[in-house]
Amino acid sequence: MFDNSLVQDDSFNTALVNAAQLADTLLTDKVIKSSTDLTNPVSKAGISSAYTYELARILVAYGAIGSNGSALADAVLGSGYAEGEGGILTIMGSTADYMQFLSDLTGSRTFSDEDSTSSVFDVSTDNITLIPGSTITIGDSSEVSSVDVSNYLPEAHSNEDRKILVIGAAKDIGFAGDTTFTNSNDVEDHALVIGSADDLIMDGKSLSYTGSNLALGAGGTDSDSMYLVNTTITAGGNLAAGTLGTLNISNANFMVGNGGSNSDPDNVYLYASDLIQVNGLNFSGSRLDDVYMEAITINLNNVAFPSTADVMLRSRDGTLHFDTYANKVVGGVNLTNVSHGGTTLARDHFDNGPAGHIDSTIVLPNGTPAVKIRGQ
Repeated sequence: MFDNSLVQDDSFNTALVNAAQLADTLLTDKVIKSSTDLTNPVSKAGISSAYTYELARILVAYGAIGSNGSALADAVLGSGYAEGEGGILTIMGSTADYMQFLSDLTGSRTFSDEDSTSSVFDVSTDNITLIPGSTITIGDSSEVSSVDVSNYLPEAHSNEDRKILVIGAAKDIGFAGDTTFTNSNDVEDHALVIGSADDLIMDGKSLSYTGSNLALGAGGTDSDSMYLVNTTITAGGNLAAGTLGTLNISNANFMVGNGGSNSDPDNVYLYASDLIQVNGLNFSGSRLDDVYMEAITINLNNVAFPSTADVMLRSRDGTLHFDTYANKVVGGVNLTNVSHGGTTLARDHFDNGPAGHIDSTIVLPNGTPAVKIRGQ
């Protein structure tokens, strides 16, 4: 029999309302072309209830949260509904607490013990804000859009005050026009994340963030999960792009370290669980330091690394192959017309190290190899 006393419980009513509101935003398409479109922000306080967790299970069961939602939900929430199996879990206190679930997303890849304990991964979940939607479209086809996120990502007063803003789609993210996200804070103490539970497609549009760190993510596991095509992507700080499927890049220009007069050279991180496929990538106008790429197979064609770039290419087997773009070697690093500092790389630009530990004989000013090939 229904317990009438529950309707008098304010906490019960609040939790139900929060769960219903979250469901509505996750099932509603959204267009973001100005700061006024950053509606229905969700924070930890708004989703920490058993009802929200059970709602997440229902949405996953009906395919509303990406192609890999079920595996992740089982890992984080538990496979059952009973107490102790996820039904009344509370949200963990830090992003570092979720590192244990990373391999459930990637299939096997995770960070080393040393890397996983870095303070970079330790951001309080109280400081994460989600702008949710079902399918999210960014920008306007008729004009250049400007979206101010300053209110969400102000300057941090300590490491404990660092913040993350996530524009997150339960399904896909697409770009309708050139878009600049602005932030009066250009200190590298925060991150803007644009992520989809399924596919992220940017074709013929450009994206810029005047703050610091920018990340793009896609949870789809297929060959079309992320496309960055005919685009320029500019970040004030570091730039990261990752997908659980294939990362497709063509005719692209990445610019990092452009966030302010005192910005230092910054890094580009590219990850795909399966394949990184690049046909045309430059870093002109970029204050580039490190470039890190990791996938089972890396297949690069017409890529120009500047002389400042410290390049790490990590594939499953860590083997090195040239002029194989049209017929890539699975598990290896494939280089076709790839240059570093204007020198087109060939086999004689690398030592005879074993698979998984091959270094270029081209070195950086500090004496370290400019290009390193490693295995997973």
